[in-house]
Amino acid sequence: MDIKKVGVLGCGLMGAGIAQTAASAGFETTVREVTEELLQKGFAAIEKSLEKFAAKGTITAEQQKQTRDRLFGTTSFDDLSDCDIIIEAIIENLEEKQNTYRQLDALCKPETIFASNTSSLSITQMMVATSPARQQRFIGMHFFNPVPIMKLVEVVRTILNRAARSYRDDDGRPWLEGMPPLNTMLPETPRQPYPITWKEQDVLFRKLPAHLARMALFAVNTGLRDSNVCGLQWTWEVAIPELGRSVFVIPPEAFKTKRPHVVILNDVAWSLIEAQRSLHPIWVFPFRGKPINTMNNNAWQRARRKVGLALVRVHDLRHSFACRLRAAGVSAEDREVLLGHANHSMFWKLLGPKAGGAPGGNSVVFFSLLPQPAAAAPSNPIDELARNCLRDFDTSPPNQQL
Repeated sequence: MDIKKVGVLGCGLMGAGIAQTAASAGFETTVREVTEELLQKGFAAIEKSLEKFAAKGTITAEQQKQTRDRLFGTTSFDDLSDCDIIIEAIIENLEEKQNTYRQLDALCKPETIFASNTSSLSITQMMVATSPARQQRFIGMHFFNPVPIMKLVEVVRTILNRAARSYRDDDGRPWLEGMPPLNTMLPETPRQPYPITWKEQDVLFRKLPAHLARMALFAVNTGLRDSNVCGLQWTWEVAIPELGRSVFVIPPEAFKTKRPHVVILNDVAWSLIEAQRSLHPIWVFPFRGKPINTMNNNAWQRARRKVGLALVRVHDLRHSFACRLRAAGVSAEDREVLLGHANHSMFWKLLGPKAGGAPGGNSVVFFSLLPQPAAAAPSNPIDELARNCLRDFDTSPPNQQL
């Protein structure tokens, strides 16, 4: 069945976001609220969101108008009767949801799919308020806030879940041995990485506020993600006296791959660390005495628009770091370690025991692959990693500065 018309129940924070997303994707969308006042409040939020996207250049004025034209508001269930799918995002009250589904079940065509955005209530308990036939077309569809930005949705296929986990035959075996995979994905056009050139870096960074420019310069010289730069803490610093500088060991709970990650500091990154020391006792990159939630703030977005780099994201600083490592001749395996990628190749698995359980996960395997000095190896493997990387991987030009 082709989905052509979408119904949304509720026009609050989540309902408005779901309605905007459905209309932006080209679907005629009808939104139902209990009162006209709540409906207009929700539509005002949608309009404000669309204006922000248009101002940033994410959508054109024509796309903004087309999205608006696909949206319809109502306070009547009857206007949802011809929808192909109805997504419910009303108050988290089981009785209220059951009553709503009971009314819709009697109004909607047999093919209509019912979906709930709930994150806390049982899909099964809501589903039983509808007819047995409708229960075959009832799913959980949990969106994440803000819906127009978060490209993530959890889909709970109720009947298949029950067949795999609850329903049993006469011999006590489940009807299904396991949940069948989803073989189809929604069409997607992911934005390609945009590694910036040295010239683009210079132009962009000069437009950033001083504190944000330092963070961006640190990110492009270490390959750290936005969250790791913002959350970098002094307690993670490990001094290497014979080199006169340090590394940072990010604990597994703070790193995406859930393993410790060693941050190697080239000359530029080290100079930034030295300049930040007196600013805060905990956070390396604070702003007005507090940690920053994200580098992707209004200042970043304004700066990139001013210099004609509207498509450049904060994460592209990490892509730039990776490309510069490759251009400098750093091997793929070493790049993966420096970037903190989880490496699952058999080659690395066989080398795993050489890590010896020292801090750093795959980062520590890197030590065994680097040339050893003539003198006795230091007792701390981080020393060796820092010594070799600081010598070999600095890809910054001599005049790199804020």
